[in-house]
Amino acid sequence: MTYFITEFKRAVFSKNTVIAFCLILSSLVIGMVSSWTSIQAFKGISFFLYSFSLSQGAILPVIILMIVALPFSNAYLQDKENNMIYGMLTRTTLKRYYLTKFLVNSLVSTLVVILPLALFLTANEVLFPVEQGSYFGEIGGAWSVVFKKSPLLYSVITIINSGFFAAIYANLGLVSTFFIRHKLVSIVMPFMIYILPSFVFPFVGLDQFEPVTTFDLTANTSATAVLVYSQMVVFFLVIAVLGYVRLKKEVITYD
Repeated sequence: MTYFITEFKRAVFSKNTVIAFCLILSSLVIGMVSSWTSIQAFKGISFFLYSFSLSQGAILPVIILMIVALPFSNAYLQDKENNMIYGMLTRTTLKRYYLTKFLVNSLVSTLVVILPLALFLTANEVLFPVEQGSYFGEIGGAWSVVFKKSPLLYSVITIINSGFFAAIYANLGLVSTFFIRHKLVSIVMPFMIYILPSFVFPFVGLDQFEPVTTFDLTANTSATAVLVYSQMVVFFLVIAVLGYVRLKKEVITYD
């Protein structure tokens, strides 16, 4: 537990975490500014949703992969560079070392994403109360049924979903560094896996399975919650298992 707390503090109070938090906020502001005319017209939940992804100027769905990797995805490489791994493994097992990295990475990346989003949703309710908003069209994709009944609940689900997404892709970045020892790979590999299928899947009838639908729930109107979370669960399990298997080959264990 002490090791977990130490690593968690290391991640939370790092410069990269502050930068990531600010980048999320900046992205939301850009989405808001680019669609301010529409937001003023529709009011209500349009403030949050246009800032998040519905605006043509919303950049968060594009740069989110670069942001979630910043806080802690290069932790393993930092330990390697500082020759700390074998010293740590004299005091803990490889399994605990890996789980600690994995859990801390999940928690911090999740917090970095959901806190700015929660802040924007709160600002939405203060500036443009949801119940006073005008109709601005249908929302397709996962949880669209919820949107029709409660736009506010839909937005809360969007925030929670974004947290899950951040945890998965931040750990994809972490595990990628077990294979390729370069800091950029923690950003490049998740970005490629997230974006590249969008250029292939629509042509083979698999557009419902595009990874972009797991962050921007409106990216594909035919995607369902079952499809989105099936992808997430499978992806999470593959990353977790593959990461541990690879790490065992990388270092000497002291179990």
